[in-house]
Order: sequence, then structure tokens, then C-alpha cells
Amino acid sequence: MPASVSIGPPRCETRMVRNAGSPLARLASLKTCSGPVTSRSFVRSNTRKAISRSRCALAECEVIMAFMPREPCAIQTARKEIWSMLEIRPNCEWCDRDLPPGSSEARICSYECTYCAECVSTVLHDVCPTCGGNFSARPIRPRREWRAGSCLGLEHDPASSRRTHSKWTAEQVADLARRLHDVAPEGR
Repeated sequence: MPASVSIGPPRCETRMVRNAGSPLARLASLKTCSGPVTSRSFVRSNTRKAISRSRCALAECEVIMAFMPREPCAIQTARKEIWSMLEIRPNCEWCDRDLPPGSSEARICSYECTYCAECVSTVLHDVCPTCGGNFSARPIRPRREWRAGSCLGLEHDPASSRRTHSKWTAEQVADLARRLHDVAPEGR
């Protein structure tokens, strides 16, 4: 006869926040469980009770549950809800040139306006027509996951397919570039 192991309920801690709709609030309101869990059904039934009590106590607050162990991709999905990543836009917003995810010709501003290197140097003069900031080379997202279980790379986080075009006219771009061209990016 197999030995019977007595496992107690998990020790839980719940933190509630008022603005539970924001990503940071969702992170702060995580219910974390440590200690042994006897079965998923035990967790589910006790979770329902905890949520029910929480809703009665603070109706405007949201409870997000996190149980260990988690699948690596579940952790990645939760991370994506909290931290945004680059869209990796597919084209130059000025000339509509294709800029695939592995392109070394893509340039972005701090708001991820995306242009090709040629347009940045000849038309925009390193001045973003939207924010007035400068441009940097867009990082290249790896094609595949290089660390097992990290759920990173283009296979998990594909580049955007939505093409974007600048809303500014050539005259507006030239005017802003003329005003900011000689101002160092850190002084803009």
C-alpha cells in the first residue's frame, strides 16, 4: 500500500488595488500561492470562493490569479499584457519601401515611427516628423527562440503586417527638419 502524503492548502496572499484596469495594477493585484497544492480541483474551488469574497468586499477591484507552476508560454503571455514590445512595422512610412523584420535599413524614433535609412538621411534629416526626436537603427528580433521555454523570437512574437504611412506633408516635414536639424537630439 502506497504511503499517504498529507498536503495542506496553499498559503495565499492577495493584494487589491483600486485602479485594477491598468497593467501595473493587474501586476500588483496578483494572487500568489506558495506551498503545496493538492489538486487543480482544490485550487479551482478555493479560487472561486476567494474571488467571490473579494468581489463582495471590493466590487471595483479585479483579482488576477497566478498559480505555480506555470507553463513558460503562459508566463510570456502574461508578460506581454504588462510590457509592450516593438511592433516591427513592415514598411517605411515615407516611401513605403518594404522593411522586413531582419532589415538593417530600418530606423525608428522613440515612438517607433519607422522609416528607411535613405529617407531618414535625405528627406527627414534625422528629425522624426511626428515627435521631433532622432532615429536609431531598429533592433532585429531573432527568428526563433534561443533559450528553451522563453517563448521569444518571431515565431512567438511575429512582426506587424499593418502598413503605416506618414500623415505629414512634404512641406511640414521640411519645416520641422529645418527648425530642428542643427539641434542635438538631447536638446530637442
